[in-house]
Amino acid sequence: MPAISGLEGRVKSFIQKTEHAFQGLYKTCALFYPEEMQKAGKWLDGFAAVVETRYGNQDEFTLFAKELANFGKIIRNARHCVEHPKTTQQLEVRDYQLTADRILEEPMIRVIHNDTPIERMPLGQFMEEVTIQLHDAAELLLAYLAAKHTAALGQFQVAVGEIPENQRGNDGVRFGYLINIGGTLQRLG
Repeated sequence: MPAISGLEGRVKSFIQKTEHAFQGLYKTCALFYPEEMQKAGKWLDGFAAVVETRYGNQDEFTLFAKELANFGKIIRNARHCVEHPKTTQQLEVRDYQLTADRILEEPMIRVIHNDTPIERMPLGQFMEEVTIQLHDAAELLLAYLAAKHTAALGQFQVAVGEIPENQRGNDGVRFGYLINIGGTLQRLG
């Protein structure tokens, strides 16, 4: 039967590194709102509260910040399951397994946590979804932060937005500074 050597350790490392990435996102937020973040505390929940206070509860950035905080909670609680396991807070990782019907099931993961449980799911799917969501969260966070802290360029109004496909380079950058020239958004720089 196939098996992945050191599977549980690899999964734990993945979760810990993902949570460290979220700590980096939090530190980035604190650079833009240092005083407010110091008072707000509570990790990404505090950031979401700062953004809501500043921009209102219906602002797109506020809605994004709340989603970011929720996703961060899931990852942080999964890390707690790794580092501080208890009966109600633990990680289940299962390698390949043969069922009674002689079907080979792929590795699975389950997060047991009162606040943010994750039902048993394929490990590959879990890791892929977390990676994609983390990438998108970082990309959107930087775009929102840049958009909320952009100054005018002379008489031109500068905005942050999605770069039109025909103006993108090969670097994979999706967002950038844009300027309206003759009714058409142009990448700045």
